[in-house]
Amino acid sequence: MENPFLKNETAEELPVIHNENFFLEDSYDDGVTSKEQYIEDCKLMNNYDYIKLHSFFEQMKQRYPLHISILPSENKNTKKPYYHVVLRSENGSSGYKLYAFKGVEKIIKTYIMDGKRVELDLHVLKEKASQNNA
Repeated sequence: MENPFLKNETAEELPVIHNENFFLEDSYDDGVTSKEQYIEDCKLMNNYDYIKLHSFFEQMKQRYPLHISILPSENKNTKKPYYHVVLRSENGSSGYKLYAFKGVEKIIKTYIMDGKRVELDLHVLKEKASQNNA
């Protein structure tokens, strides 16, 4: 079944940051930050309903063989908030990849699905998350 949430377009190139500290099954489970504090941090950073977005990703994870973690971060140069997204295949064969949300306008990051480059559009995700939580 084709994923209706994905567009087969080449995403804007963003740097892929490799940092083993990010490779967590649950992104808030760093031994320091509670889940509640992590969610509050996300809300403060982006003024966006993180819980709905995370809920949608959880539903995606059940439909597609990916482990997904979302981590708040900040651009060191512009100080603008964004999210790192860790996507890993179910069997781990492709290893960990670290990708990013860029602001709140779009989720622009690419990962490999059926050998294609894929772009996730935040506006589509917002709409789907809203429908799923209605």
